[in-house]
Amino acid sequence: MKQQWYKAEVPCTVEEHQVIIAWCNVLGVDAIVEKEEGLEVYWIEMNEEHFKQVVTKHSNVKADQIVITEVEDKNWNAEWEANFDPIVVGNILVRAPFHDPAADGQTEIKILPKMAFGTGHHETTFMMLEELEKMDLVDKSILDYGCGTSILAVYTAMKKASRIVAIDIQIEAVENSIEHVELNNLPENSIDVRQGDLDVLDDENYDVILANINRHVLLKNARNLARRLNDNGQLLMSGILKRDENIVLEEYLKSGFKLNKKNYKGDWCLFVFDKVF
Repeated sequence: MKQQWYKAEVPCTVEEHQVIIAWCNVLGVDAIVEKEEGLEVYWIEMNEEHFKQVVTKHSNVKADQIVITEVEDKNWNAEWEANFDPIVVGNILVRAPFHDPAADGQTEIKILPKMAFGTGHHETTFMMLEELEKMDLVDKSILDYGCGTSILAVYTAMKKASRIVAIDIQIEAVENSIEHVELNNLPENSIDVRQGDLDVLDDENYDVILANINRHVLLKNARNLARRLNDNGQLLMSGILKRDENIVLEEYLKSGFKLNKKNYKGDWCLFVFDKVF
């Protein structure tokens, strides 16, 4: 028996993608497709008005801008997977299980292309991987804050980090992260994946913190992240649009950090901070 699918076209800025996707996952949508002009959201059973209320509450999208239509019965996650291409970042190959394996000498990260954020295709994830490849992470303690798929945490495990904690508020991200530990043949306890925000960490500190999240979360947690970082530790941060870089820099420079490096890809920034006090 065929099921009735619905599609919501949500016109939104690239900056808002991550936030809206996170809330769509909370609502239990069946698939999400990112496009330049916004998001396409697919579901079988959903309260349309509630969907609009949640999206408009957490973004600048207006309810009358969201267009909801009936669509044909398809496996929309399969459609998404069919358009998932492998990506190369330096000497790193990010691929799905159905792609050809890496060439000799490449580091291979396998990702199941589901709805958690972080496949390497987005400029922010690309830059984070690019920077991590340059770093010596042997025996370092790592926090992946807002881990999504845990692509970054998985890579730090491959680079012999000693203690890795990955946290995300979304249960889908936690489940996807646990899958990726097994998919990449890492020891079961190599990454401690937890659901929640920074308050699930108790008094733990880290040598390196990775934060590829939206600017609202980053601005809110500048001092908290400084407190979680060991002396002489580093914070790698992305998820910031170029137009917002000054407000983020100002907040972090007064919260105990010194800017070590910054990089750009497309409209996005990456910052590397050293902890100074």
